Amino acid sequence: MEFDDFFKRKIIPFERENGLLYVPIGLRNFFPKENSELVVYFEKEEIKIKYNATRNWLYGLSDLYDTLDLLVYDMVWLAIIDDKINLGRCDEEGNINIFRYENQVDIVDETNEDPDLTEDNNDSCFDKISNYVKGNIAEDRVKEYILLRGQGLLSVFKPVIDDNGIDLIVMHKGVFHPVYLQIKSRSINREGNETYLTISANTFHAHESLYIIGLIFNKKTLDIEDKLLVIPSWEVNNKAPQPINAKYKLNISFEDNKDNYWSQYLVHKSKLAENLLKLISE
Repeated sequence: MEFDDFFKRKIIPFERENGLLYVPIGLRNFFPKENSELVVYFEKEEIKIKYNATRNWLYGLSDLYDTLDLLVYDMVWLAIIDDKINLGRCDEEGNINIFRYENQVDIVDETNEDPDLTEDNNDSCFDKISNYVKGNIAEDRVKEYILLRGQGLLSVFKPVIDDNGIDLIVMHKGVFHPVYLQIKSRSINREGNETYLTISANTFHAHESLYIIGLIFNKKTLDIEDKLLVIPSWEVNNKAPQPINAKYKLNISFEDNKDNYWSQYLVHKSKLAENLLKLISE
């Protein structure tokens, strides 16, 4: 693996607000001289980003920033690896994870048989997917359960621009009283029932029609777990009144017992559509 150059930097307010990322001078020789749409690798996933050669901006990153809860002054890295433009996020300590492309080998199955999709293989495959893609998969799963169990009464929409912390808009057909959903997924072992959700304080505004859907995406079954949390948005301010580093953190549990505060919001995924119909009618 060859590094042509590497930069690590913080997202400034103007970049976060406008979905931009400034290309450092040391990398510009690897970028086109004219405005272009580029293929950029984010955690091994190909994404298409537009580049302004005059101002040296990568732009159109708002959805990516929102999905990953990237906030002002969070650290990201930009590098040229094996002649590919790579973008990644740093952890809370500022450390990075460079994916080793030389280990990615296309294996040809000469038997023409499908690979054995065991639970262990599923677990391994899931870990190789970027957080951005995982978030989109979780949103799509929720959308599918709503549509399949909604008896044809519910319509589900995704905002064209996701810059207000809203992932799905659900409406009862003929009733103009939508509910807005922010999907927060975690991936933990099946045995785990306690986890936490982080919510961007910059885009979050509690409202009677806004709900937080907390879920666990099971790495072995590649599906969401049976139990979901449908949390009224005002509970965020109630349980996490002060954001830390511009993020609200909710410590939640999926245990179905009277000692668990969150059990009042537990819903089986097969009953999610029914639950939303009730919320719309209230």
